[in-house]
Amino acid sequence: LNYDDKVVDGFYDIYGLFSPLCFEKIPSLEELQETEVSESVNFEVILVNRVIDLELGKLEQRAMCISSDCSLLDRNPIRNGLANRIAELVVEALGGVVVSDIDILTAWKTRGWELRSALQNVVWPLGMLGVGLARHR
Repeated sequence: LNYDDKVVDGFYDIYGLFSPLCFEKIPSLEELQETEVSESVNFEVILVNRVIDLELGKLEQRAMCISSDCSLLDRNPIRNGLANRIAELVVEALGGVVVSDIDILTAWKTRGWELRSALQNVVWPLGMLGVGLARHR
């Protein structure tokens, strides 16, 4: 994704399943959701869907409030600090400031196993992550 791409509901990101050279077609979300969870399954799928992901909806509402507050102060997003405030919101939602690559990776692996166990699935709603690496943020 590029910074100016709009992520729509239904978007999903597969990590760890394939290298770009070894697949003919990307599996559908339904196929991924039907994947049996086991020790041998070593990939994850992050799903963006505000309709079913209540936590993501709440996060989006907080971002909208920040945007409105900043726009009241000044229409220029650089001067009003909008980017910094949204970045702080994302950092807060995904595990805080990253002090150590090792610490955040360890926290992510732990959270990944928690989600895998709780949901019995490899498809995880973005709003449920609670910890995130660069690709999640």
